[in-house]
Amino acid sequence: MISVPLAAVVGCFGCSGDINGNSATSTGNGEGGPSSAGGAGGGIAPPGSGGTSATKPSAGAGKGPSSGQRLTKQEYLNTLSDLLRIDAALFAASLPPDATSATTGFRNSLDAQTTAALRSSGFEVVASSVAATVRWTGGLASFAACTDRTPACQTGFVRRLASLLYRRPATDPEAANLVRLFSAVPDDPFEAGARLVLYAALQSPHFIYRLERTDRAAPTPFEVVTRLAFLFWKSAPDEALLALAGQGSLLTDAQVQALIQNLLADPRARRGIRDYADDWIGLYRLEDRSPDSKTGVTSATLRDMRDETLRAVTRVAFEDGGDLRRLFTEERTELTPALGKLYGLNLTGTWQVVDLAPDPRRRGILTHPGVLTVHAGAEHASIVDRGLVVLRSFLCGNVPNPPDAVITQFETIPPNLTDREKFALHSESPVCAACHAAIDALGYPFEPYDVAGRHRTKDAYGNVLREDGAYTIDGTRATFRDVEEFATLVGESKAAEACLVRKLYQYAYGRPLVAEDETQVTRIEQAFKAGGRAWKALAQAVAGATEFRGKAVQ
Repeated sequence: MISVPLAAVVGCFGCSGDINGNSATSTGNGEGGPSSAGGAGGGIAPPGSGGTSATKPSAGAGKGPSSGQRLTKQEYLNTLSDLLRIDAALFAASLPPDATSATTGFRNSLDAQTTAALRSSGFEVVASSVAATVRWTGGLASFAACTDRTPACQTGFVRRLASLLYRRPATDPEAANLVRLFSAVPDDPFEAGARLVLYAALQSPHFIYRLERTDRAAPTPFEVVTRLAFLFWKSAPDEALLALAGQGSLLTDAQVQALIQNLLADPRARRGIRDYADDWIGLYRLEDRSPDSKTGVTSATLRDMRDETLRAVTRVAFEDGGDLRRLFTEERTELTPALGKLYGLNLTGTWQVVDLAPDPRRRGILTHPGVLTVHAGAEHASIVDRGLVVLRSFLCGNVPNPPDAVITQFETIPPNLTDREKFALHSESPVCAACHAAIDALGYPFEPYDVAGRHRTKDAYGNVLREDGAYTIDGTRATFRDVEEFATLVGESKAAEACLVRKLYQYAYGRPLVAEDETQVTRIEQAFKAGGRAWKALAQAVAGATEFRGKAVQ
């Protein structure tokens, strides 16, 4: 750890240059409790979705992305790894988990972020550890053109490092504040002062927060490349992107579209979509699950569960380059021997591609053990939990949480019934009927899957478990005999197609949809369809929209 005079450091990373007179660390409206199934999903319920209470777009002003988002834990670690060429995952345990927005289901939404003391102390611990351990030769020294203890060498180092970390050219006052840290260690080599500068800069609000002025008509080119980098790479822009912004080469739609193509072609884009899918589907919650000897699920199995689905999303988006709706019906997956056991397969070796076409019980990501596990309780898998994730995360519908009295009422139902039977009795109450009409049938296909995602035909009481049901989607009542037909029903629906757009839009903008977004969202939906519903078509339509380069909103 680094010992440094506090007064010197506070003068460097204290909040300088406020945003419209607000504290730079005032970034959220509250912690935002996690939704049980990934958030409300943007406010447009699937048409005719069986009585669901739609979450309509919020009334509010502005079409641009949010300003003042704090870097999520993963963004923070990715940025350290990319810019300083270190393995920042080593410091992950020092940072608390991010809260999930109750409105969007994403952890990068402004309404889920606070400046809790625990998080602030975590940033200080990581900054101290990184500054003390980062390599000098071939690492931090690369930001210094010279290492003499002269004002010119010190200023040159500070300007290059701070401009990279702050994602824009450092101002003269900012540079002067950081240069003063060299005087805190007057008898030590240049390296000691440089490490203090890094320690301070990593705690600056200009590093930790994505600050943009909201009193300007449009973002600066540096802010545009920052928005794009965090969207596609889940990390900060590198020096090449910042240099491009400094040249003023992002003035036309064609220039921006060309840059988007380059960002998507970069290997970091694969990490970006993995991190997006991790948030969208809620797979990160598998980190909180404990191994279970009764189901044979180990810590390694839980990691493999998460990776299976993230690999599938990446493969469909980049390697196959096809219709994203295939996520619901894909017949191939990648498995390890541990995952193979959950599928009833005996596999050897490491990861391998498996063709599941002969097994109709396994279609797309909805039947992945990781998705089934993360949306199940530790002891019991509920059709409501699994129906809610389909409704909220994949159809962008919503229902309100049940009153406490209703939960107590459910506990009086005999335990030896199937979930389908329990909730049928529960739904006889008028208070419960409307919501369960929107949820339960979406969970019916998954009742045969246990808490680990293993398929079974009977429950512990010997009850035969069914997969069939009926649901109104896109205004049409449709029946399904099994999970294979259900996956096709969802995957081919207009509601799921629209939700793919709305989820990425909310993630990109860091906020819920508002009424003013609807025209732009409709245009993106049209471009997505015209582009074969491919990931790159969706990404280019969302990031290439003029609103994405519009004035930031608070």
